Amino acid sequence: MTSAFDAIAKYSNISLDTLDVEDREFYENHFGIKFYNATSNQGICYGNWSKHPEVVIEAARFVKTKTGAKESTGDDFLEKVILYSIALSGKKQLQGLKHCVMSQIRPAYADNEEKTFNYAMGIIHAYEDLGVDRSRVVIKIPVTWESMHAAYRLEHDEKVKCLGTVVHSFEQGVVAAEAGCTYIAPYVDTFSEVLDASTFSDPDPEDNYGVLLTRKLQKYYRAYGIKTEIVIAALIGYRSVLAVSGVDEMTLSPVILNKLLANKAPEGFKTPYLAKSYSTKEAGEKISLFNDKKAYYAKFNANKTAVERYEQVKQFFTDADNSSKKLLRGIFKESSI
Repeated sequence: MTSAFDAIAKYSNISLDTLDVEDREFYENHFGIKFYNATSNQGICYGNWSKHPEVVIEAARFVKTKTGAKESTGDDFLEKVILYSIALSGKKQLQGLKHCVMSQIRPAYADNEEKTFNYAMGIIHAYEDLGVDRSRVVIKIPVTWESMHAAYRLEHDEKVKCLGTVVHSFEQGVVAAEAGCTYIAPYVDTFSEVLDASTFSDPDPEDNYGVLLTRKLQKYYRAYGIKTEIVIAALIGYRSVLAVSGVDEMTLSPVILNKLLANKAPEGFKTPYLAKSYSTKEAGEKISLFNDKKAYYAKFNANKTAVERYEQVKQFFTDADNSSKKLLRGIFKESSI
């Protein structure tokens, strides 16, 4: 039996939507899957550090040795440990991947170019201090006009690969490509349903906002020869995955991986939905927004669905970031760091 996973994996790179090494090892040992990339965000980090406090302890000890810090109570120490915990978790996951590990900046900084740039470089420097070359790291940046100007500097000046994430609008995809991002990540299914799979409504793919957005962006990129690759995220629906088959890359959580591995490929599935090339007529007119902040926000803010979904995801990650800070302080206390 050809599984649905095997069918879609012929046409897209498959990456893992978790930092948990045990998940990667499970799929590798039981199904022979070698993932291309693995991704993380504030929610994934919180879950990983809750399961593996030893990662935080190791990061804290590294920071103490590096900085000579004697106390573990200050905000500066906490912030450094967060950066090194991100990098240490990523380093552990990276050992079994074909390509890169993806680590996300603090979403609250995405409205500020300098904060985005500095936090991204903080993550990169943490990885490098742990012996990981920046070529194996992708920095995930929620797409705003300001953050994409930071991404431009990271890509062009620092040779740091960037992924424009939390993409819910065509305009975000356009400005991220103009910034030279290596990747973008459109969110396919509704984020609240991704967080709680039991609530998933399984909409018809032809009525699924994220499916239609992904198709539009992939057609646009391929028609105009744009090098930025699309790495779809926030997938929970079996039909959603099939409806965007042929996209450059998919990042899949264990929930959707298990669905795809347990089901056979649909009858008659021989070619993916998305073709390898498109005409400019099929893709629509090429636009530019990188040098026009007013035009970008006029278009983005006019899309109420995009604005609402972006803000929802941003708030979730901010809450998870705050939860991680509380978690780390508790780990410091319990382990006498």
